[in-house]
Amino acid sequence: MDPMLSPVALQGLPSLKSLTQYRGWTLDSSLCHLKTWLSMLPLLSELSISLGYQLGANANSVPGTVQSLSLKGMVGELKALREMAQQVPDLFYLHLDLCGHERHSFIAEVPQLFPKLQSLKMRHHSVPETEFLQLAQMSYLKHIMVLDAHNLSPNSALMDLAHKLHIQTNNRDHVIHSSEAKDRNVCFCAYEIGPVLPCNLDNEFLIIH
Repeated sequence: MDPMLSPVALQGLPSLKSLTQYRGWTLDSSLCHLKTWLSMLPLLSELSISLGYQLGANANSVPGTVQSLSLKGMVGELKALREMAQQVPDLFYLHLDLCGHERHSFIAEVPQLFPKLQSLKMRHHSVPETEFLQLAQMSYLKHIMVLDAHNLSPNSALMDLAHKLHIQTNNRDHVIHSSEAKDRNVCFCAYEIGPVLPCNLDNEFLIIH
């Protein structure tokens, strides 16, 4: 948890490949050491940032070696997401759960910003159908995990969207309804209780709560 460690705490770990940073909302931004830490980790392949300061504070600091990126609960803006995308051209796995008024615009830009993406975690709420279906453009995408699926019934509009995406990708993406433990680090609006959706094990397109 930043800033419990010093700016040079990771200096002796240049081979570190996975890092999770978590912080509260009220800490002084001058105490954030993530940018310094990232400059010391040339082999980092997995990065998770939960809560904390605006996305732009570290957008240009993520090593290009990162292939798995989780952005959960911090305030984000489209400009910062674009800058971060330029830093990680080989990103395969993205957990995108930012807070902000541009949430639907984030999803609209994902196909252009992260063309090699194979797995995406996102929220369906407030994402227009046309923008959701743009994900069909991503030729490598196999899994989409909808974080707020617990609010939706099996006959909801989301199921119709999943079927349309299934068709548009020539059956490349399918739907699994599953459940997983709630992540304490995601956006606070995720902490709602909803029904568990039925499971179809023949599919690869994931809707998870």
